[in-house]
Amino acid sequence: MKRAGINRRQLKRTISKGLSYKFKKHITRKARTDVERAKTLMLAEFLNHSVTKEIKGGKNASNLSGTLGGYGNLFSFIGFDSTDRPIPPVQRILESHTKLISVTQVAKGDLAFEVVIDMPSRDNLAKAAPMPWAAARSWIIGIEQGLSGLGNFLVKPGGRSGGGIQVDGVIRGGRFKNTKYISEIINHLQSNLIRFLKT
Repeated sequence: MKRAGINRRQLKRTISKGLSYKFKKHITRKARTDVERAKTLMLAEFLNHSVTKEIKGGKNASNLSGTLGGYGNLFSFIGFDSTDRPIPPVQRILESHTKLISVTQVAKGDLAFEVVIDMPSRDNLAKAAPMPWAAARSWIIGIEQGLSGLGNFLVKPGGRSGGGIQVDGVIRGGRFKNTKYISEIINHLQSNLIRFLKT
């Protein structure tokens, strides 16, 4: 009886290829779950942030963020129109730009994979949050870097927002308190992605 020969090199290659395919499917599934998990935490942090809540509260909100020293609120100080809804456009960018792009095997026969993830950029977020009176500037950047005019801000019915106006001359002391906002949220997103993908 003649024994059939076995090409051990071919067998090894076939097993390795099958293992790589299964492992890639596993890594892809885990990476997609990890991204969605990190996205959920990011959106919760964004929606529960004091700046977000204050702006969503409109002209009658209190200064939850403490950026104005308790005087007035960000919605009126920034000068949004009373019908504006500034938060949803930023939220849409955070949602749509946080996703798994690809999972690629680094080298044939090597069970190492490169995971590429799309994350919200500062530029995209800034474009989604223009100042109501100066489209070239962004209010989310202003929250972190500072906004001028607090000394000229008078809380009273009227103005674009219906909750305050800017007047000529300084009428009160105090400075805008810069506050970590979107950059910190994105940093937390990145940290969570790294932590989840490592486990």
